[in-house]
Amino acid sequence: FFFVFLSSSRTLLLTMPRNKGQQAPTKKAKVDEQPAPATAAKSDDDAADASILAIEPLQAELAKIEDEEAEAAMRLNHEFNLKRQPIYDRRAEAIAQIPNFWFTAMMNHPTFRHLVTDEDKKVLAHLTKIDVRDIPEAKNGYKITLVFSPNAWFTNTELHKSYQYNEEGDLSVTGSTINWKAGKNYTETKPPKKGEKKRAVEGPPSFFLWFEETEEDGLGEALKEELYSNPVAFYMGLGLEDSDDSDDEGDDNDDDDDDEEEEEERPGKVAVVVAQPTEAAPASELGSFEAFLKERQQKAKEEPGKAANEASEADDDEEEN
Repeated sequence: FFFVFLSSSRTLLLTMPRNKGQQAPTKKAKVDEQPAPATAAKSDDDAADASILAIEPLQAELAKIEDEEAEAAMRLNHEFNLKRQPIYDRRAEAIAQIPNFWFTAMMNHPTFRHLVTDEDKKVLAHLTKIDVRDIPEAKNGYKITLVFSPNAWFTNTELHKSYQYNEEGDLSVTGSTINWKAGKNYTETKPPKKGEKKRAVEGPPSFFLWFEETEEDGLGEALKEELYSNPVAFYMGLGLEDSDDSDDEGDDNDDDDDDEEEEEERPGKVAVVVAQPTEAAPASELGSFEAFLKERQQKAKEEPGKAANEASEADDDEEEN
């Protein structure tokens, strides 16, 4: 009886309702072991933001050093250009003794050869000098000068093209205004004839349109860094060759057709053909320059070039008129 009573009492104790102040056990320990995901993500973002803030001033320091490097490079380049100038002047004196030197050098340069028209050749036969110099007052810039002997086309004795960067790095390109003689400007746009409802007819593409361009076109850099830097190589036909020369013979006909189509559609604006560098001329070829030069000088005296003859005839016509 006692055992049964005890068991019943235990059952009663277990099933009796608890007081209001008592609470059921909770799984508090397990909840504490799992931190809130939002809190962890915010902590990672804060760490990344702090790292970025630390990197930004370092990048600013690197940018400052890069600017200093660029300025130092420009100053160094200007310094060495001043050292080169007396040598350029002596070279110019020697070049002046060679008939049609600059005209020949230009015609052997792939970029200029593609730009120069038959009419341009007559004018360029009067080209006596090309000069390139830094612009002293500019932080970074240079001026190209082409000197011409008296001719039948324009009154200018010099034509200039300048490339100059300002403090913000913006490029300014300016060129000379060509003072064409009456009826001699073959590059100008001709208005439609009276009574015709046709658009104005543009003049043929011409090297001299380059002086009207006010944007970077690569031509000034090609003249400065290639033609002017080593004109003797181009005068002798060395150093650079047209990339079209390496095409297979089977493509020649296709190229000719493409060229004809391009000529028909080509606008009256300067377009630069990029020259492809080739291997340097052998020392033996350069060593024979003296003999080559004498031969060219003699040939120029005995048989003047076609362009020079045409230019002379044009001058004679101008004098008669």
